[in-house]
Amino acid sequence: FRERAAPETGRHLDALADSADGLGAGTRERALEIMREPTIGAFGATALLLDVVIKIAAVAAVTAGPDALLAVVAAFALGRTAPLALGWVLPYARPEGGSGAALTGGAGEVSRALGVGLGIGLAVAALGLRGIVLAAAAMVVAALIGLVAQRRLAGVTGDVLGAAVELTTTLALVVAVATR
Repeated sequence: FRERAAPETGRHLDALADSADGLGAGTRERALEIMREPTIGAFGATALLLDVVIKIAAVAAVTAGPDALLAVVAAFALGRTAPLALGWVLPYARPEGGSGAALTGGAGEVSRALGVGLGIGLAVAALGLRGIVLAAAAMVVAALIGLVAQRRLAGVTGDVLGAAVELTTTLALVVAVATR
């Protein structure tokens, strides 16, 4: 499965499950090992269930309010900024590299800055002050993911970056509902 190109959202959901399973491990080494396994565990299944249920409820609720399409677009744009920001400030956790290694390190700083700025700018242009609130919430959740990844894994992996997309998008949708 991992060798074939998965649809973008499916890949991020897989990354969320792998990250949740890995972060339940006792050691850094075991966490990285678990995150490479193709199976899903209890933590991963729970994370997937909660993410999908919350996201569906949030999209349903936000579409009942004003600027529904703009709010959904802003949330998904902000979700895509999370891996850019995390890769900018954190090292890659695996010495041999991997699927997210290209987003880490010093190369491409201008591209990452432009990507983050574009995502935030899109949210603000679409929703004004409300977009700023969504962007602030997205930054907070991305920072929390980064802190956990740095503490548990000594950096990020492709799975952590994909999980950041899912969790940041979900939180931005929830905030969009709360601020409508």
